[in-house]
Amino acid sequence: GKYASSSGIDVEDMYEAVVPLVGLCAVAMISSCVFLVVVRCCAGCFICGMFVLTLSSIFGVGYVMYAEAPSLAEQHGLEEDHLVYGAYGVWAIGALATLCLVCYIRTVRIAASTLETAAIFLADVKSVMVLPALVAVAQMAVIACYSVLLVYVVAEGLGRRELSSSAGSEEESVGRLLQSAVNVTACHMTNEKTGDYELDPFCVKWTDDTAMYAAFYVVFHMIWVITFLEALSVFVTGYTVGVWYFAPFDPETHEKKMPHGNTFCDLELLVAGAAAGLKNHTGTLAFGSFACTTAWILKIICQAVLAEEEATSINPCAKCVYGCLACIVECTYRFISAVTEQAYIQTALLGTGFMQSGYVALGITVRHPFRLALVSSVGDLVELVGTSAVTAVTGILAWYIFVESPLTDQYSSPYGPLLMAVCMGFLIGLVMLHPFSVVAIAIMHCFIIDEEMAGVGNPENTPEPLKALMTSLDERKAKE
Repeated sequence: GKYASSSGIDVEDMYEAVVPLVGLCAVAMISSCVFLVVVRCCAGCFICGMFVLTLSSIFGVGYVMYAEAPSLAEQHGLEEDHLVYGAYGVWAIGALATLCLVCYIRTVRIAASTLETAAIFLADVKSVMVLPALVAVAQMAVIACYSVLLVYVVAEGLGRRELSSSAGSEEESVGRLLQSAVNVTACHMTNEKTGDYELDPFCVKWTDDTAMYAAFYVVFHMIWVITFLEALSVFVTGYTVGVWYFAPFDPETHEKKMPHGNTFCDLELLVAGAAAGLKNHTGTLAFGSFACTTAWILKIICQAVLAEEEATSINPCAKCVYGCLACIVECTYRFISAVTEQAYIQTALLGTGFMQSGYVALGITVRHPFRLALVSSVGDLVELVGTSAVTAVTGILAWYIFVESPLTDQYSSPYGPLLMAVCMGFLIGLVMLHPFSVVAIAIMHCFIIDEEMAGVGNPENTPEPLKALMTSLDERKAKE
C-alpha cells in the first residue's frame, strides 16, 4: 500500500503532528464532558437499557435451548429432554429477575438518580477528574523507587552468594571460612565505654534466604504503598463528595456553594482532603491498604496452588473442590476490597476510625445490598462505555486527519500519530471518567446517611435528582 515501506514511528512525524494531537486531546476532553451530560440526562434510560439487554439475553438463551434442542443434543451428546428442562429453568430465572426488578423499582430509580447526581458532581467539582492522574504519577514514582531498591537487594544477594559458593580447593575453603567470620563480626559493634563487642541489631547477615525474604518484603511494601495511595484517592473523593453533597444551594444560581474545586486547576479542595486523610486517618488508610495487599497476595498464592493441584489431580470431585476453593478465595478478596473501599468513604464522611467505619459500611451494605450493588456495577459500566466512546471518537477523527485528509502527504507514515492519538484519547477518557463509580458509591452513602439520620423528608441541601426520592423515617415507619 501507500505506507507499506514506512513501518514504525517517525520522530519527525510526531513533531509535525503536535498541533493536531493537541486538538484531539481537546476533543477527547470535550467528548468526556459530553458523555457526562448524556449520563446526567439519560441515566434512567441507561439503566433500563442494561436491564432490557440482560433480560433479553436470558430469555434468548432459553429460547435457543428450547428451539434447537434436537440439534444441540445431537452435537453434544445430551438428552433432548434435559435441554428442554434447562430452557424452562433459564426462563424461570428470567421471570424471577423480572419480578425482582418490578419489586425494586424504587431502588432502580434511586440508582438512576444517583448516577445523574454523580454526573452533576463531576461537572461542578472538575478538579476530582485530575485526581486519578496525580495518583497515577505518584504510583509510578513509587514503582520506580522500589524497583531500584529491589534491584539492589537482588544484586546484593547474588553477590553474597557468589562470594560464598566457590568450592573445591583448601584455599577456597579457608576463604569461605574467613568470609563467614567477616559476616559474623560485621554483625557486632564495639562498645565505646567497655571496649567489648556487642550485637548490632541493625546489621543484616546476608544469605540466600535473607535475599529472598528481603526481595519479598520490598515487593510487598511496594504493593502496600501503591494500595495506600489508591486508598487516599478514595478518601479524598469521598471527602469532596461529602463537602459538595451537604453544601447549601445558592438562591440566585440554584447551584451548590463550593469553597473550591470548581475548575480543573483549583486543587485546594483536593489538598484539604488529602491533608485531612494524612493528618487524621493515616492509620485507617494504612490498615485498610495492608488488609487489601495481604488479601491480594494470599489470593494469588492460593489460586496458583489450587490451579496446580487441579491440573495434576485426576479425581473429578477433587477438581470440583479445588474450583470451589478458588471461588471462595476470590469472593473473600472482593469482599475485603469492597468493605475497605466503603470504609474509606465512611471515614471521609463521618471522621471515624477504620473498624467503626467498616462496621457502618457493612451495615449499610446489609440494609441496602441491591442499591449499592446496582450503583457499583452500573458505575463501572458507565466508566467502561464512556472510556470506549471517547477513545472511539478520538480514533475516528484521528483516522480522518492523519489518513484520509490532504494533510496525510506531510507524514512519512500516519500510523505513528494515529496510534498516539488513540492512546491519548483512551488515557484522557479513563482519567476523566475513572472517579465516576467511586463518586456514585459515595453519593449513595451520603443519600443513605441523609435518609436515615436526618429524620425529615426532603432536606434542603439534598441534590435535586434525589430530593423527590427522599423518604423520612416517619414515613417509613408509617408504611411498616
